[in-house]
Amino acid sequence: MRDYLMGIIQLLVGLGVMALLLYLGATSEGWLALLCFLGLAVVFHTWYAVLLRLARRKLGCNPDDDDQPFFPG
Repeated sequence: MRDYLMGIIQLLVGLGVMALLLYLGATSEGWLALLCFLGLAVVFHTWYAVLLRLARRKLGCNPDDDDQPFFPG
């Protein structure tokens, strides 16, 4: 659990930031709303990457293992 703590904290903070940006984008007008929604897209992309990294680590898939062949020799 300790290995996943930083990723879980990043996910929770990311959810909070996305909620704030969504609220600000919905209540603002013009270019400010556009900036809020663009920021929301960037934060969501990063949040999703962290989520996938945590899921791969939980399932035992390590990206560094891709270099190893499946057969001996």
